[in-house]
Amino acid sequence: MCATIGVDPLASNKGFWSEVMGFGDFYYELGVQIAQVCISTREQNGGLIELMELKRKIELMRGKNAQEISEYDIIRSIGSMKPLGNGFDVLVVGDRKIVQSVPRELNLDFSTVLVLVKDTGSVIEDDLIQKLGWEKSRASRVLDNLVKEGIFWIDTQSET
Repeated sequence: MCATIGVDPLASNKGFWSEVMGFGDFYYELGVQIAQVCISTREQNGGLIELMELKRKIELMRGKNAQEISEYDIIRSIGSMKPLGNGFDVLVVGDRKIVQSVPRELNLDFSTVLVLVKDTGSVIEDDLIQKLGWEKSRASRVLDNLVKEGIFWIDTQSET
């Protein structure tokens, strides 16, 4: 059918068939670029990167003359990688979209702490106790697990 109407379903540009039917490898090529950025930044971000930051890094990688990509394209490309396993996912944390590039389960406590830390960039045990009303043991356990998972780091240079 495609040959009859002169359409190459494997063309790497985003077109009608890749949008409507999911044909073409635009989203698969974008998926490879997503994986490259996520893997290269994993040491800095623990496998969690904001969608807009990921988009900026991919656009830099692709260059000025490349076809424009959108948030939707990234989300759809990540969806096309689902059959490969549970390593990539898009999470909504507060009002932000975050791409998770390592297989892990973010439980409700982790998500709650991520929402709390999104504006300040840091959190201490006392914040969780005071702002969330958590017991000291719960706050300590959650922060320890976030550090163990590589999502949070301990700032040994802080003046406080």
